[in-house]
Amino acid sequence: MKNKELKELKARNVLVEDVIKKIKIETDNINEKLEYSKKYKKIKACGTSEMRSDGKIYINKCNDKFCQICLTRERRKRFNKLKKIFEKSETKLEKGYVEAFLTLNFNYNSEDVKNMKLAEYLEYFQKMFKKFCEELKKIDCLGYIYKKEFPFIFSENKFNLHYHLWICIKKENLEKLQKKWHKITNGQGNLHIGNTKNENFGITQKFYECEENKRNISKRQVEKICNYLAKSYLSSAVKYDEKAENDNDKIGLVEDIKNKEVLEKMMKATHGQLENFKCLSASGIYNLTIYEKERKSEKSRMFEVFEYDPKILEEMKLPNADIFSDEKEKKLLLRFDVNNNTVEKIEKKFGGKAFVLKGKGKWSERLAAGNFKEVKRIGMKNIEKKPIKKKKTPVTTEKTTVETTFEIFGNIEEIKNKIVNLGDGAMTWATELVQVILPYTNIKQQSSDEDKQTIEKLEKRVKELEKETEKFKVAKTFSDEKQSEKSDFIVIQDENETIELEEYKMLSGGGYCYITKDKNKAYINTMFAKKYDKKSFRAERIEHYKNFEEFNKKYQLKKTF
Repeated sequence: MKNKELKELKARNVLVEDVIKKIKIETDNINEKLEYSKKYKKIKACGTSEMRSDGKIYINKCNDKFCQICLTRERRKRFNKLKKIFEKSETKLEKGYVEAFLTLNFNYNSEDVKNMKLAEYLEYFQKMFKKFCEELKKIDCLGYIYKKEFPFIFSENKFNLHYHLWICIKKENLEKLQKKWHKITNGQGNLHIGNTKNENFGITQKFYECEENKRNISKRQVEKICNYLAKSYLSSAVKYDEKAENDNDKIGLVEDIKNKEVLEKMMKATHGQLENFKCLSASGIYNLTIYEKERKSEKSRMFEVFEYDPKILEEMKLPNADIFSDEKEKKLLLRFDVNNNTVEKIEKKFGGKAFVLKGKGKWSERLAAGNFKEVKRIGMKNIEKKPIKKKKTPVTTEKTTVETTFEIFGNIEEIKNKIVNLGDGAMTWATELVQVILPYTNIKQQSSDEDKQTIEKLEKRVKELEKETEKFKVAKTFSDEKQSEKSDFIVIQDENETIELEEYKMLSGGGYCYITKDKNKAYINTMFAKKYDKKSFRAERIEHYKNFEEFNKKYQLKKTF
């Protein structure tokens, strides 16, 4: 994703962030407040980069259903996957079959689903769809792609759940599908064939007849169909105000909604309802897994390997083959004298992703296209790599001169500053350093006056460093000691101030809160909102806390210790 586009999407995310902030402020449930607070922070950080502990730079992804950045990224992923599905499945088409676009819906006002939440409604619809798939297996269906969609009807606070299908079936069986779906849904569902709304998304006919290994649809039409199936599954179905023409009241896909009231209702209706949700799936000739299995089982004499690890060539016993390597591009060309190697076998041996090379002149063509170097030829023996014996460094008794500037250790002030800035880890390191260095200062050999003075300076410096680390140790353990002395309150640091907190259980709303002894401030534990267990505690101030009497009246506080 380019920087310009990322900036535009982050700007559009501001509306989503404002709605989340509003819901967080208005809710009385402490757990919901925490969830929306985390949701807000994740969306705010989405698209930014950070360096992790392994030294690599990662792009933050929140995967939120309303995040403009994640919606755009997921839509593109679905589009690319669908394009690949259409490309691969064309080789499996047969004469006498047709491809068609179907829409399966169900009456959302039915008594069967009237009071269901979204997650329950999805599960109910999926059970009916599974029965429909069992019927498809009985009537020569080669495969299908299905996409779940559920537009939000603002005026009724409901979802109009429906499935879109792209199906390949015997021509004479296509019309039978309507009766089958009507029967499965007990007359509450309808099945439409073709483009029912005359929208411009590539469907211009009721069905498309297939030829042997050929699809009678143009590439442009295929792209339009892929784009339609890849669109967001969540949308607003009815205008907030039918007469309004202002951009603020326009409806459509979730990423196009600009009305805060509509967004707020949709967020509340989908909250906790779409865990591990998957909107797109495929079966039969449209399932990419079958093509991956075919690729891995394919045999050949010649292979091209991408993204292999160059170190493997140094460590492994090379097979009897012509091997050429392009280390810069991480490409490998292999040519065996027999046709008994599979793609899967090559990938296990060399890593990376392997593809077969077939056709006259392909080997020479690939060699000429890259900067390949010969690693081995058929019949060439492997050169045995004998381990290199490390020479032992002789111990000398000669005098060595110690630099009086201590440059070997670095500037002592810089080390002290780093220890202060880096905290606990640095203090531990400094303590260990002192313990390791100190024994080396007890040299009981004859030396010059100059050497003795240098050693004395070194001992003095080491003791100074040890004293500094002792200060940090005291500071580190101060709060722990104070915590252990008393058990009726918790000690935390807030803005360089030591604060004593009392724990209360909130009988109304659930959870625990922590209030200062003077009753001026209140906090919550953000470590999974658990009761304090003397191990994990991260304090976050409760901003809406004004005074103890009002807060106690609202949440019915009960002191725990």
